[in-house]
Amino acid sequence: MSQDRAVSVIRLSVLTDATTSPDRQRAANTIGMAHFGMRQVGVAEALDVSATKTTPWERPELAAWLAAPDTFDALVWWRIDRAIRSMTDMSNLVSWAKQHGKRLVFAEGPGGGPMELDLSGNSPVAELLVMVFAFAAQMEALAISDRVAGAHAAIRNTELRWAGGTPPYGYQAVKRETGPGWTL
Repeated sequence: MSQDRAVSVIRLSVLTDATTSPDRQRAANTIGMAHFGMRQVGVAEALDVSATKTTPWERPELAAWLAAPDTFDALVWWRIDRAIRSMTDMSNLVSWAKQHGKRLVFAEGPGGGPMELDLSGNSPVAELLVMVFAFAAQMEALAISDRVAGAHAAIRNTELRWAGGTPPYGYQAVKRETGPGWTL
C-alpha cells in the first residue's frame, strides 16, 4: 500500500527571535501526517506572513505547491488558523481541493485531535465543516484586530506613555514612575 504524499505547511504572522511556533508546527504536522499514514514530500513556509492579509496563493512556497497539484495528495497544517483567516480564502481553497482531489488536514482540529477534510469526493458535510471553522478563524482575526486597536488607542491616550518599538535616535525607553508601561 502506498502512502499519501503530504506537504507540511507552516505559517506565522509575526516572526521574532523568541518564537517557538514554527518548530511546534513542524512537530505537530509530523504527528498529524503519521496519524493519517502520510509521508512528507515537501514543506511550504510563510514566516512573518499574515493570513488576514494574504491568500494561500500569495505565499510563494505554498503557491508553488498549489501550482503543482500532481506532486502531492494532501496539505497539512497545525491548525485551521495557520491556513486561513477568511471564509473567502477557505472557500477558494476548498474549491481548489475539490477540483484537484486533495485532502486538507489539520494536525490539531477542534478539541485538539487531528482532523481530515477529504475533498476528493463530493461531501457537502466536509465543505460545511470547513466553512464553520473558517468562520471561527475569521472571527478570531477580527477580535485580535479589535483588541490591538483598543490597546493602541489606550496607550495613545495615556500621558507620556510610549507605545514601544525601537526608540528614536537619542532617546531611551525607561519604566514610567507613575503607572504601568514605558516612556521615553
